[in-house]
Amino acid sequence: MKKRILAAVLALGLALSPAAAWADVRDNLAAQNEEDRAAVSAANAEIERLQAANAAIDAQIAEADAGLSAQAQSADDAAAELSAANARVETANANAADLAFRLEEAKAETEARRNEAKESIKYLYENTFGACAVEQIFSGGGAEEYKQKVEAAEAEQEQDLEALAACEEAEDEIEAMQEALGRETEELIAQQQSVQSEKDAVDAQYNEAAGAVTELQGQKESNDALIAEKQKEVSRLENLIATREGLIAEIDASGGENTEYTTEQLAAIASASTGAEQGEAIITYACQFLGCPYVWGGYSLTEGCDCSHFVYLCLKNCGAYSGKYMTSGYWADAGEPVASLEEARAGDVIVYDGHVAFYDGEGLLVEAKGSAWGITHDRRADSKPIVAIRRFT
Repeated sequence: MKKRILAAVLALGLALSPAAAWADVRDNLAAQNEEDRAAVSAANAEIERLQAANAAIDAQIAEADAGLSAQAQSADDAAAELSAANARVETANANAADLAFRLEEAKAETEARRNEAKESIKYLYENTFGACAVEQIFSGGGAEEYKQKVEAAEAEQEQDLEALAACEEAEDEIEAMQEALGRETEELIAQQQSVQSEKDAVDAQYNEAAGAVTELQGQKESNDALIAEKQKEVSRLENLIATREGLIAEIDASGGENTEYTTEQLAAIASASTGAEQGEAIITYACQFLGCPYVWGGYSLTEGCDCSHFVYLCLKNCGAYSGKYMTSGYWADAGEPVASLEEARAGDVIVYDGHVAFYDGEGLLVEAKGSAWGITHDRRADSKPIVAIRRFT
């Protein structure tokens, strides 16, 4: 709306007084340059602020990285200690299993010895003190022989009882070892849990520190993106300023008789202050040449040009591009990428296989279409497969 009003005012002024109209255009170009120079200064100041912030972030990251190294070592030490504690518990459990097996063997041996002692006592009673023994005495064996048998039986019984006592002692010893090992295992498990808690605390501290570093890196990446955006804006504004300065010089040199640009074109260029507005200004400028011929290899917007020269000259004359001329395919790597046609806006460049054109922001192309059509504004942007969409505003 701002550009349309300005163009109408300038056209009316030109009809009444051409010199006055061109003077108004020149004044508008100069005023817009002053605004954009202020914007460039502000953007450069913001870039310096962001760069200083990034330097401070780098220092914080370096300090945090040093702390992370120490915490990583602490985490490794805690992991090693936990591994050792786990090994001690495993050893204690293995020893407990071995003692349990030995205790079962000792109990079986004690039970066997107990049974042997019972059998020995039974035999002694039946054959030494019982009816059989009395019969042996009176049948001629004599008291002396009986006495010897009793002594032998008592000796054998004593051996059995001693063996039984030894088994019971061994069993008691193993049970005592089991109890001691149980207490030791409980202590080891408590140590294991304590070491695990310490390791969890160290890991939490490390993760917190690592998270802080990640957050700082994210802040820096965000600042870098803002710096790139500001630098792009500075470049865009400086191109516009240079373009306007050139137009002012042409107006001054021609004494108000400049005929290369119409007042509408100059108004669009002068009033473009944002990327979207500059894109619209490019379309406004490009549409001035609708109906002009298509000439393969040509480089005149009025006398004839091809698709790549049309895009190159329009971008250059509108201050959106200051690079060298490129054929259609190379435009796919210039400017900034646009993800899809849905995200494209007026002034974006659409690259096709063997062709390049401007997008008007409303679904159509402004293009040097071909020798049969010239420069047109009637074909849909999605009429053929798109190779790339690039932005210069």
